Amino acid sequence: EPGNRNARIFLAEMLTRENRYEESVDTLKLLLKENLKAREKFWVYLLFADNGHLKAKYRQGVPGSEINKDFSEGSEEMDKASALLRKANFSREEKLMAYIRLGDAYLRRCRFEEAEKYFLKAYNLKGHPYYRAFALIHAANSMHNQGAMSRAKKAAGQLEKILKKGDKYTDIMCLLGQIYYGINEYEKARYWFNRTLELSPYTPIGLEAGIYLAWIDIQSGDRKSASIRLQKVLDNIIV
Repeated sequence: EPGNRNARIFLAEMLTRENRYEESVDTLKLLLKENLKAREKFWVYLLFADNGHLKAKYRQGVPGSEINKDFSEGSEEMDKASALLRKANFSREEKLMAYIRLGDAYLRRCRFEEAEKYFLKAYNLKGHPYYRAFALIHAANSMHNQGAMSRAKKAAGQLEKILKKGDKYTDIMCLLGQIYYGINEYEKARYWFNRTLELSPYTPIGLEAGIYLAWIDIQSGDRKSASIRLQKVLDNIIV
């Protein structure tokens, strides 16, 4: 029954999050033997891709050849999920999350063109501002990794418009600072890292912003300020 299949898809995802990859894969293989709808197959194939990537990341310290084998596992299923996306009967909200999850899967495998395509699709659905911002920042990240700096800069400018409407998404602000840092626009990067610190001074994202601000100080030749800031990061007291 559909409800039962959805529950098992959810179970497979929970097993993946708990690093129980073999159990997750066994659950997914059993699901593929059933007469699944396109939308159900999409999530099954995408979870296969997640298992391969996360298993490779989790198994650090084993021979590189084994890591590469794990990493390649699921690549074919990821492309199958991409093909199914056109056939699946998704609601608007489901399609938004499907685009973001698929974009993330391609990004983690350094397939930046495909990642950019799906993140922009999510952005253009015009859903919740957070998800639009999340999709756009990762599209900009994909552009940056392709060396498409002018497009990354344009996407960053669009993202600023979303953030300046009053939304306080510090994780997005920090990522925006990183995009500007990557294209050597240090003053804009400094602005968004400082906004992150202002809103989340004692959190991991605030510490990350503090470290980037220290790097900007170094790039500007102000090593004394960089040293003071890094010490404050180490003390977990950033002002």
